[in-house]
Amino acid sequence: MNADSGALPVVTRRDVTVAELESLRRLVRGIGRDAGLSLQRAEELTLAVNEVVTNAIQHATGRADVSISRDDAAQTLVVDVVDDGDGIPASVTGERPEPVAIGGRGLYLVRLLCDRVHIDTGAEGTRVRLVMALG
Repeated sequence: MNADSGALPVVTRRDVTVAELESLRRLVRGIGRDAGLSLQRAEELTLAVNEVVTNAIQHATGRADVSISRDDAAQTLVVDVVDDGDGIPASVTGERPEPVAIGGRGLYLVRLLCDRVHIDTGAEGTRVRLVMALG
Protein backbone atom coordinates (compact mmCIF):
# COMPACT_ATOMS: atom_id res chain seq x y z
CA MET A 1 0.00 0.00 0.00
CA ASN A 2 1.15 3.52 -0.57
CA ALA A 3 0.21 6.95 0.74
CA ASP A 4 -1.93 7.62 -2.34
CA SER A 5 -4.32 4.82 -1.36
CA GLY A 6 -5.44 6.59 1.82
CA ALA A 7 -3.79 3.93 3.94
CA LEU A 8 -2.16 4.96 7.19
CA PRO A 9 0.29 2.48 8.72
CA VAL A 10 -0.65 1.68 12.29
CA VAL A 11 1.95 -0.83 13.36
CA THR A 12 4.46 -3.28 11.96
CA ARG A 13 5.87 -6.30 13.76
CA ARG A 14 8.85 -7.99 12.16
CA ASP A 15 10.01 -11.55 12.69
CA VAL A 16 6.97 -12.71 14.66
CA THR A 17 7.58 -16.21 16.02
CA VAL A 18 5.61 -18.57 18.24
CA ALA A 19 6.88 -16.69 21.30
CA GLU A 20 5.19 -13.46 20.11
CA LEU A 21 1.80 -14.91 19.11
CA GLU A 22 0.05 -14.07 22.38
CA SER A 23 1.19 -10.44 22.36
CA LEU A 24 0.32 -10.18 18.65
CA ARG A 25 -3.23 -11.40 19.36
CA ARG A 26 -3.61 -8.77 22.10
CA LEU A 27 -2.28 -6.10 19.75
CA VAL A 28 -4.61 -7.02 16.87
CA ARG A 29 -7.64 -7.21 19.17
CA GLY A 30 -6.81 -3.82 20.68
CA ILE A 31 -6.21 -2.10 17.35
CA GLY A 32 -9.40 -3.62 15.98
CA ARG A 33 -11.44 -2.32 18.90
CA ASP A 34 -9.75 1.11 18.75
CA ALA A 35 -10.50 1.30 15.02
CA GLY A 36 -14.20 0.70 15.66
CA LEU A 37 -14.68 -3.04 15.18
CA SER A 38 -17.23 -4.67 17.46
CA LEU A 39 -15.80 -7.10 20.00
CA GLN A 40 -16.95 -10.03 17.85
CA ARG A 41 -15.38 -8.61 14.66
CA ALA A 42 -12.14 -7.79 16.51
CA GLU A 43 -12.04 -11.39 17.78
CA GLU A 44 -12.68 -12.70 14.27
CA LEU A 45 -9.83 -10.59 12.89
CA THR A 46 -7.58 -11.74 15.73
CA LEU A 47 -8.36 -15.40 14.99
CA ALA A 48 -7.73 -14.90 11.28
CA VAL A 49 -4.40 -13.15 11.86
CA ASN A 50 -3.36 -15.84 14.33
CA GLU A 51 -4.18 -18.56 11.78
CA VAL A 52 -2.24 -16.91 8.94
CA VAL A 53 0.78 -16.13 11.11
CA THR A 54 0.75 -19.66 12.54
CA ASN A 55 0.65 -21.05 8.99
CA ALA A 56 3.65 -18.90 8.05
CA ILE A 57 5.55 -20.04 11.14
CA GLN A 58 4.75 -23.73 10.57
CA HIS A 59 5.02 -23.96 6.81
CA ALA A 60 7.51 -21.26 5.80
CA THR A 61 10.58 -20.08 7.69
CA GLY A 62 9.40 -20.02 11.31
CA ARG A 63 8.59 -16.32 11.30
CA ALA A 64 6.39 -13.71 9.66
CA ASP A 65 6.14 -9.94 9.33
CA VAL A 66 2.80 -8.38 10.24
CA SER A 67 1.62 -4.92 9.23
CA ILE A 68 -1.68 -3.44 10.41
CA SER A 69 -3.07 -0.39 8.63
CA ARG A 70 -6.26 1.61 8.61
CA ASP A 71 -7.46 2.69 5.19
CA ASP A 72 -9.63 5.71 5.91
CA ALA A 73 -10.67 6.14 2.28
CA ALA A 74 -12.06 2.59 2.10
CA GLN A 75 -13.10 2.50 5.77
CA THR A 76 -11.23 -0.75 6.37
CA LEU A 77 -8.63 -2.27 8.62
CA VAL A 78 -5.96 -4.12 6.64
CA VAL A 79 -3.53 -6.71 7.98
CA ASP A 80 -0.68 -7.98 5.81
CA VAL A 81 1.16 -11.12 6.85
CA VAL A 82 4.36 -11.71 4.88
CA ASP A 83 6.76 -14.63 4.94
CA ASP A 84 9.75 -15.52 2.81
CA GLY A 85 9.02 -19.21 2.40
CA ASP A 86 8.65 -21.19 -0.81
CA GLY A 87 5.04 -20.15 -1.43
CA ILE A 88 1.73 -21.86 -0.82
CA PRO A 89 1.35 -25.05 -2.89
CA ALA A 90 -1.37 -24.95 -5.55
CA SER A 91 -3.11 -27.82 -3.77
CA VAL A 92 -3.87 -25.48 -0.83
CA THR A 93 -6.89 -23.58 -2.09
CA GLY A 94 -8.65 -22.25 0.96
CA GLU A 95 -11.80 -24.05 -0.13
CA ARG A 96 -13.83 -26.04 2.36
CA PRO A 97 -11.99 -29.29 3.07
CA GLU A 98 -13.63 -32.69 3.11
CA PRO A 99 -15.24 -33.52 6.49
CA VAL A 100 -12.77 -36.39 7.04
CA ALA A 101 -9.69 -34.22 6.33
CA ILE A 102 -7.41 -33.84 9.34
CA GLY A 103 -6.08 -30.41 8.39
CA GLY A 104 -6.51 -27.77 5.74
CA ARG A 105 -9.13 -25.63 7.43
CA GLY A 106 -7.02 -22.58 8.19
CA LEU A 107 -7.39 -20.55 5.01
CA TYR A 108 -11.00 -21.68 4.68
CA LEU A 109 -11.75 -20.25 8.14
CA VAL A 110 -9.81 -17.08 7.37
CA ARG A 111 -11.98 -16.53 4.27
CA LEU A 112 -15.11 -16.97 6.42
CA LEU A 113 -13.91 -14.57 9.12
CA CYS A 114 -12.67 -11.65 6.99
CA ASP A 115 -14.50 -9.45 4.51
CA ARG A 116 -11.76 -9.91 1.92
CA VAL A 117 -8.66 -12.07 1.69
CA HIS A 118 -6.01 -11.69 -0.98
CA ILE A 119 -3.12 -14.12 -1.29
CA ASP A 120 -0.04 -13.36 -3.37
CA THR A 121 2.32 -16.33 -3.27
CA GLY A 122 5.37 -17.55 -5.11
CA ALA A 123 8.81 -19.04 -4.74
CA GLU A 124 10.07 -15.94 -2.90
CA GLY A 125 7.36 -15.87 -0.26
CA THR A 126 3.73 -15.14 0.46
CA ARG A 127 1.70 -12.07 1.37
CA VAL A 128 -1.76 -12.66 2.82
CA ARG A 129 -3.88 -9.53 3.08
CA LEU A 130 -6.87 -9.62 5.43
CA VAL A 131 -9.44 -6.83 5.18
CA MET A 132 -12.21 -5.98 7.63
CA ALA A 133 -14.74 -3.22 6.99
CA LEU A 134 -15.11 -0.66 9.76
CA GLY A 135 -18.52 0.31 10.98
